[in-house]
Amino acid sequence: MNLKLLIPAGLLALLIGLVIYLPAPVAAGWVQNQVDGLRLTGVSGSAFEGRVQYLGFNEVTLENVRWKLSPLALLTGRAAANLQINTDTGSISGDVTHSLLGNTQLQNLNGSASISWIGALAGYRFVPLDGLLSIQDGAAVVEDQILTHADGEVLLNNANWLLLKPAISFGNFRAGLTSDGQTSGLEILDSDGPLDTQGSAQLINNKNYQVDLRVRARAGADERLKKLLSQLGRPDAQGWYRIQERGNL
Repeated sequence: MNLKLLIPAGLLALLIGLVIYLPAPVAAGWVQNQVDGLRLTGVSGSAFEGRVQYLGFNEVTLENVRWKLSPLALLTGRAAANLQINTDTGSISGDVTHSLLGNTQLQNLNGSASISWIGALAGYRFVPLDGLLSIQDGAAVVEDQILTHADGEVLLNNANWLLLKPAISFGNFRAGLTSDGQTSGLEILDSDGPLDTQGSAQLINNKNYQVDLRVRARAGADERLKKLLSQLGRPDAQGWYRIQERGNL
């Protein structure tokens, strides 16, 4: 047997073994010391496969976060793991890869959560719009803290406007994520329900945003929806109301 091959093979096996069997609390303590604002509570399992009961980062707190690490990715200078996060409607899961250059790649992102749950994560006590927000086969690339790629489908089902009682139903919406390296967009693909919607929203260089939507009430919609839309101004000849917004994040 060639000893020149046996020695690196043995070191490789040792490295993988250390990663697989390193206790998760030990690994979590090291990670917390490296990332400012990160708080990990109730850590169990191993560095290879484990669970965090509470994960806090700055003002955001997640519950019951599970991971499964890919040890071989470490040999190529990357940290790769499958993550699963519990939500109020089930879970969100995806594959995350982070390179030594600071680039992060997200793939196979699937799951759902209510808008109110997402709003609470962002620090909002109340969000006037609620519904079930889902993502299907989502993917994203972040380079130097700038979103350079995004694709997948986003669905909003059973959307309701909560500022009136009973709530006004908006219906269901399907949108596609797009990106060209500088501009990331969310384009409405179709809608089903009382509120007919067309248009898109764009984020440019992670700094500037612009929204260009057309909305109108479908036949048989709640009269309160029609009154709500009338506050947007005058409709065009086809009954569309225009919503245009621009700004900086």
